[in-house]
Amino acid sequence: MKRANGRLVVLDGVSSAGKSSIVRELLYFNKTYKGIAIDDYGNPIFLEQQKNPVPRDGFLSKLGAAEQKMFHEISQLLATGQNIILDTVLAGLQGIESIERNLKFLNPFNGILILIYCPLGILVQRLLARNKKAREQNRPEDERTLTHALQQFSVMYKRREHHNEVVLGQLSKKEVLDACHEVLPEFKGDEDVFANFKAKILQNLGLLDNETMPITTRIPYNFIVSTAQRSSHDCALIIESYLKERK
Repeated sequence: MKRANGRLVVLDGVSSAGKSSIVRELLYFNKTYKGIAIDDYGNPIFLEQQKNPVPRDGFLSKLGAAEQKMFHEISQLLATGQNIILDTVLAGLQGIESIERNLKFLNPFNGILILIYCPLGILVQRLLARNKKAREQNRPEDERTLTHALQQFSVMYKRREHHNEVVLGQLSKKEVLDACHEVLPEFKGDEDVFANFKAKILQNLGLLDNETMPITTRIPYNFIVSTAQRSSHDCALIIESYLKERK
């Protein structure tokens, strides 16, 4: 693998947390960066899967190949000295396995890992609004499934157990169950599968036997920005200031 001379900034977060809007603002502030998004590589495969479904293993294999193509292009660009902002979801479709695979690629480049955090309740409302707009505009490539978003959320975050772990906020079982209720239509009446899905989400988040808890990140980040009460512009300004301090 070629030595990285460019700077790699990774914006990680659940789908619709606000990453893409923040990246657009960052690229406006700083022309030395090139933006790369996992969606540009994965969306064509998702659309093809909707039209011509293949077994899950084949689908994941195609996504893996697209992911590797993106990583290869990033590696080549960094080797030329190009600075990159990567808009991605490290948790992907395979949870911890996806996170570990993505970090294995990113670690040699000593990238700056930034979390774009959005509380679950706000995230669900954004996803519902996003999907409604996509359907109205006949843009299926802009839709995101709530099922995947909830899976990503349950893998990226966990119960805070140690005093040195950052507290992102409080998460309640009711909030998770309300989010699961919005997901129910995606299961098309398969109540058993839905029940297993809901139990898995609660288990991942540590809410099977708890009504509420403080949550933290499952992996360490260099910097965290919440989009709950900030505009994309303000979030980008905060990140740009942080990146200047890191130089």
